[in-house]
Amino acid sequence: MSLQKEYQPVEMEEGIAVAEAVPTPTASMIAAVPMIQVIAPATLPEGYTFEADIGGRVIIVTVPVGGIEEGQTFTVPAKVLTATKTSQVPVGSWRDALCNCCAYGCCHPQLCLTWWCAPCALGQVMQRMHLSWYGRETGPASASVTCRTVAILFAAYIACDYIFALFESILLPRENTSSSSSSNAYDPYHTNTNNPQGDVPPAFYVFYFMRGTMHFAFWLYMLIAVMNTRRYIRNKYAIPEQSCHGMEDCCCAFWCQCCNIAQMARHTADYDTYSAKCCSDTGLPPTAPAIV
Repeated sequence: MSLQKEYQPVEMEEGIAVAEAVPTPTASMIAAVPMIQVIAPATLPEGYTFEADIGGRVIIVTVPVGGIEEGQTFTVPAKVLTATKTSQVPVGSWRDALCNCCAYGCCHPQLCLTWWCAPCALGQVMQRMHLSWYGRETGPASASVTCRTVAILFAAYIACDYIFALFESILLPRENTSSSSSSNAYDPYHTNTNNPQGDVPPAFYVFYFMRGTMHFAFWLYMLIAVMNTRRYIRNKYAIPEQSCHGMEDCCCAFWCQCCNIAQMARHTADYDTYSAKCCSDTGLPPTAPAIV
């Protein structure tokens, strides 16, 4: 490649001529950007990026302006991926069905965690996808504590539930065991007018109301977090809604929460290669590659 240079006018400094060489960009100086033709794996929006394997090289492909349709051939500049190893996630459809919970066996660690501690399993998926504790996109640094934040919230919820239940049991009048008559059965809410008992203290109703409010608040949090996470994954991997159009994410989060979390976990991990871990921030071993 020949390098042509053009010189600026001569400047005089204390009677000495000084000339500075300044390269002038020419066609021969501009490096040719490699172009590749790609067949769209799915209908994808403008700006979406995915990986393509070309001759053993991993290429990052960015969807051009206007988006692409499945099967469409388009030309883009090739950008060789030189970053850390990444894990491919299916594009255009879910890896498997919503109810395919036992795809890796009934005792798979991810499935067991989802059934016994769904908030923790959701926290792993959200951290894996770099989401905040309520399912919104955030930076890797902020997302690094998502799973622990959700676990702390869940632990606080369980502790408060037991505390409120304990106070309720202490404040309720004790059952009168001196009589075996059914008319004297324990009736804390005084539904039996023929069986007057000691009044229930107002504090009981306070704790009862607080406990019920806490249950509803945590249920609502889980609904919103699961819905946001599912919507983010669908948008990121161009997965169209299959039913209840416009409300699919909400319906799945409301009616099939555990199955929904399990499906998102399977979709964003390669469990055939990397085993699931119940006690890790992402549900995967440290050697597992990053998600793209």
